[in-house]
Amino acid sequence: MEGCDDETLLFASQAMRSAGIMFVVAIGNEGPNCGSAATPPGEYANTVVSVGAMTPEGDVAEFSDRGSDNPDEVSPDGSRGPDLIAPGVDVVSAWPGNQWSKLEGTSMAAPHVTGVVALMWSANPALRGNVEETERILIETASPYQGAYDEFSCSPPGEIPSADYGYGVVNAYEAVKAAIAWQP
Repeated sequence: MEGCDDETLLFASQAMRSAGIMFVVAIGNEGPNCGSAATPPGEYANTVVSVGAMTPEGDVAEFSDRGSDNPDEVSPDGSRGPDLIAPGVDVVSAWPGNQWSKLEGTSMAAPHVTGVVALMWSANPALRGNVEETERILIETASPYQGAYDEFSCSPPGEIPSADYGYGVVNAYEAVKAAIAWQP
């Protein structure tokens, strides 16, 4: 837990949400076991959007933290796992020495969702700072998970939200289209 108490960042993340700041976080890379999503702030449910990683083939990345269907294994605010998944394997990223490198991790996946939020807020300035509606649109426009279920799956196939992939795969096109149509 990187030396953090479960609730160390909970109050700060609640304050950010109340201030209209969208807090998108990587869920962590200690997977694939069920209940591995146990590091703040990725484990919070009601204050952040947590993002797991998927492979180029569309499967949940083995290292991506997963939640649990066991009610005794949830976070301080009831999280069951990631909210969404996004590309997190073989992601081309800047590297020291003026180079590029293919990297993997949920820290490669979370910026995809952050970028989608930026596009949504740019497409419809009235949505800026409305974290609840932005999160709702992200969830409602997510593409269904089409990847494999393996021996590490923590939720039954088709369960939404899943402890493995949340509400599905972030869908930039559908999210921005819905953001444009949104009215206060």
